[in-house]
This record gives sequence, C-alpha cells and structure tokens, in this order.
Amino acid sequence: MKSGKASPPKPDLHGGAAKTSKKDSSTSPPANNPKYEFKVQEYEVVEPPKVQVVVKVMLEPELEPLIAGLKPFERVRLAMKFRRWARQLEVSARMILNQSQPRRKPKMPRVNWTKAVWN
Repeated sequence: MKSGKASPPKPDLHGGAAKTSKKDSSTSPPANNPKYEFKVQEYEVVEPPKVQVVVKVMLEPELEPLIAGLKPFERVRLAMKFRRWARQLEVSARMILNQSQPRRKPKMPRVNWTKAVWN
C-alpha cells in the first residue's frame, strides 16, 4: 500500500525542467507560436587547401654523391659515424699537437719569505 506522502519530483536527465505532473505541460513552447520559432542558419564548411611542404637542404658538393641513394635512416647512421670519426680526429690531433710542443722548464716553487730568511 502507498503512503500518503508525495514523492519528490524526478529530475529530467536530458536538460529540461523537472515535471511534477501531467498538468505542467505549459512550460513547453507551443508548436505554432511565432514567439518560439527558431531559425537554423546553415553554414558551408570550407576545408583549407592541403599544402605539401617540401624541404630542400643544401649539402656540401663532396657529400652529395655519397648520400644520393641513401634512405633517411641510413643517412642518420652515416651522420652518427661521421660524428664519431670527427671526434676521434679532433682528439688525435690535440694529442699530436700536445706532444709536438716543447716541454716547459719546471719552475722553482715559490717559498714563503719567512722561510727564505732562514736559508
């Protein structure tokens, strides 16, 4: 058996106002009332033109025949190899330069003047 208490109104999950009874249909707009007419404006969707970006890199003339037929990942491998070789060349050149320079004469260490008085 139902109790005499009225249940609370259930909210409308679709965004409208909560309806409490069948008599509350006055909140919806009448179909033929010009006050509630909505105009839908149609817009033409224009897509931007597809642009293909072409990147050109100027290479050294001696390098162009070496990499003419290489794929991108092969170019990366070759660049890493050249980077290693360049580092090895730089280190070996610095070692050779250091060995070719004459050795400096060792200087006498500075002595504190108070100790120098006792000598």
